[in-house]
Amino acid sequence: MKHLISPALFALVLAACGQSETAEPVEAAPAPVEAAVPVAEAAGEVTEAVSDAATTAISALSEGEYCYFLQEDSSTEGLEITLDIAGVFSGRHYGTIHDAENAYFASFETTLSDGQLNDEGVVNFTAVTEVDGDTQYGEEPWVISAEGAYSAHWDDAVMEPADCDFVDATVWPPIPE
Repeated sequence: MKHLISPALFALVLAACGQSETAEPVEAAPAPVEAAVPVAEAAGEVTEAVSDAATTAISALSEGEYCYFLQEDSSTEGLEITLDIAGVFSGRHYGTIHDAENAYFASFETTLSDGQLNDEGVVNFTAVTEVDGDTQYGEEPWVISAEGAYSAHWDDAVMEPADCDFVDATVWPPIPE
């Protein structure tokens, strides 16, 4: 299964390489529960509502830590999310891009903070992304449930729930001494 790197992350990767790209809107991935699919606009606003089932699935999460994993041909990614007692989401989305065909390899880490669940069932985060020494600030919309998670910028990938230790060791394995 392939997914598109979020337009912001793609532009950041290209900017780190000294290139620029204007991203077109990308339809979001199918939800892990039966739901209408939100569509991300270039400004990052979700214009179609996620169904009540998706909103219920997200709001049914209890306080705690949730981890998700995605392995694809050109990327290995992890998502660690914490939901605090006040209902605020935070965490990080991180991974490696290994695009051997284009001889491009990079790691990225996005710190996600102040995540608020909106009426459409999307958690909107304040995001700080670091790729190849470049830092970008913005917002990232995510759909998160016990069954899976995906960025509203992706077209067809859903990160699967996974053990947090497994995710961290697999995405960024320790370097042998």
